Amino acid sequence: MLRKSVAVTVAVLGLLVLPDWAHAPFKQQDWDLTLSGSGSNDKDFRTFSASATAGIGYFVADQLELGLRPSVTIGDGGSEHLYNIGVFADFHFDIGKFVPFAGGNIGYQFGSEIAEDGWSAGPEVGLKYFLNNTTYVYGIAQYEFNLNEGLDSGAFVYGLGLGVKL
Repeated sequence: MLRKSVAVTVAVLGLLVLPDWAHAPFKQQDWDLTLSGSGSNDKDFRTFSASATAGIGYFVADQLELGLRPSVTIGDGGSEHLYNIGVFADFHFDIGKFVPFAGGNIGYQFGSEIAEDGWSAGPEVGLKYFLNNTTYVYGIAQYEFNLNEGLDSGAFVYGLGLGVKL
């Protein structure tokens, strides 16, 4: 019984650390498509909203991705809407199937009462985990703030999504 448990544990751990053939790193001229859902709250965790985001990125260098990320956010039971169109730059650290990234974004947001219309920006970090050579799941965390109001006007934005490397 103990040998069987050890064998199953080793097999499961082996699947988590598959050889590098299960992942091909991003290379210059690769395209990256993403779709995610996210939630956000103010810095005091008093409000909540949900959003959907699509993204398209292009690797201008092996580890540097530039892209476009439009999103729509719905809050207050669906009575409020916010639209954002933004650009991002992320640097990827290729360490096998796990690919952490860090960067920043800037964009214009407009809509109803969720947030004031205007320019927003902020840093972002995340982690991509490749399921095979082209498909991955990822998590992202951002701190977004209104450029006219400064850092104290910000909110945390976090998301979980799927991506495809083309």
